[in-house]
Amino acid sequence: MNTVPKAIIDKFAVNEIEMENLRELLAEREMELKRAQKSWMDRLKEAEDLRKSDMLLLRRKGLALELSKDLHQACLVNLTDDPMLSETLFYILPPGLVTIGRKRSTTTGTQPDIILDGPLIAHNHCTIENNNGSLFVTPESNDFQTYINGEIVTSRTQVHHGDRLAFGGSHFYRINNPGESEKGNNKLFDFRYAYQEILEKREEKIRLELENEKFQAINKIEVDRCEHERKMKERLDQMDLKQLVLKCDEEIIDSERKLNAQHLKQETALGKSPLKVVQMRKSNLLDEINNIMQTPSKGIQHKIQLLVNEANDHCENNNIDLEFKPLYAVDQFGVPHFQIIIVDKEKQLQAEWPVARLQVWLHTLQEYCHLKDIFKFVDIEWKKLDGQCRKNVFEDKDVVSKEPVHNITSLLPIEKISPNNENTDIGTTAVKYLDQILKSSEDLKGLCLSNYGSMELNNVRSSLKELLERITDTLNTVVNCIENN
Repeated sequence: MNTVPKAIIDKFAVNEIEMENLRELLAEREMELKRAQKSWMDRLKEAEDLRKSDMLLLRRKGLALELSKDLHQACLVNLTDDPMLSETLFYILPPGLVTIGRKRSTTTGTQPDIILDGPLIAHNHCTIENNNGSLFVTPESNDFQTYINGEIVTSRTQVHHGDRLAFGGSHFYRINNPGESEKGNNKLFDFRYAYQEILEKREEKIRLELENEKFQAINKIEVDRCEHERKMKERLDQMDLKQLVLKCDEEIIDSERKLNAQHLKQETALGKSPLKVVQMRKSNLLDEINNIMQTPSKGIQHKIQLLVNEANDHCENNNIDLEFKPLYAVDQFGVPHFQIIIVDKEKQLQAEWPVARLQVWLHTLQEYCHLKDIFKFVDIEWKKLDGQCRKNVFEDKDVVSKEPVHNITSLLPIEKISPNNENTDIGTTAVKYLDQILKSSEDLKGLCLSNYGSMELNNVRSSLKELLERITDTLNTVVNCIENN
């Protein structure tokens, strides 16, 4: 019996379970083969449908990659420095308000309609209003900038087709408004133009600010220069006035010296010796001083009256409401002196001037052009007008006799000398005169030192000075007579 074929059959026998597995695997292979055999047109159609659904979703959120020709809607077109990416995004602007800003990190609050990133973008940067096809941009933050055609806007501004918008100086867009494109300019501007436009406007603004600061600085320098020149002119005027006063004082002193010298020559030219002249006058030096004190010279009165008239004429011609009056007064020590009373009628004030100051003031008027400011450089001690009008020496001829004049002999211990006695030696008489002058001068010195700085002494300063000058002239005449005898 042959057993070989049976063994072969047993070896290659098929298991029913394995056969079932193979059938299932074959079916899967056949399905995969059918999918692979599907046409490329069907796959492209499915991808197109998927893209359309994605675009529809983006359009609902206000973003589009392209615009249909039959859909006339205003939108923002992005502008970038990369030509491949520029003008590829379109932000549709539906009717109403569209908010633009940075995404909020918290869930509280509403997110803006158009989200932009960057440190120069505020959370609520600005809004764009679409009012029946008219677009208006309103900035919502003062700290973050919004540009329209290179200009910074701070209030609600209308934009038109082709205008350039820049948010924060880093996001650039162009307005696309089909409703206005048919009416206005259809020229399209790219990113380079919009960016250069902002740079030029910034440079122009900086240039104007610099020019304004330069103009203000020049004006300030000019004002300071004018003020400095004014102060310098005032100082120079003050210096000129002081020099003029000094010059007037020198001229007064020089004229007095010349006058004294002339008087000395006239007295020396008299026939006899000065001592005999004194003897013929039957008077001594102190009697002459008393006579001078008690009887003012008519020439001096006339001279002072002319000065007062001249001062009043100047005040009247230049509308200065002041009146000058001469006054012959005697102090408590019996020393007479002339004074000038200045009366301010409007303010009801009065002041006293010595005659010398009035002369200087009149001389200053001849060289000073601003007469109303002449008192600015003159010290005047104004007092309230007391209402007691002291008599003018030129209006009342007897005012001198009515004033209480003290005789110098009542103040100084002077021995009465009779120079007309025939038995009296001239030399002895002269020595006695000089001895009396020496004693009187010592007493006068003590009186001045004990009352130094007092108001009474200051008030009679000019009168004392005039008396001392006359005494000096008289003594000089005596000295010259003795030397020439």
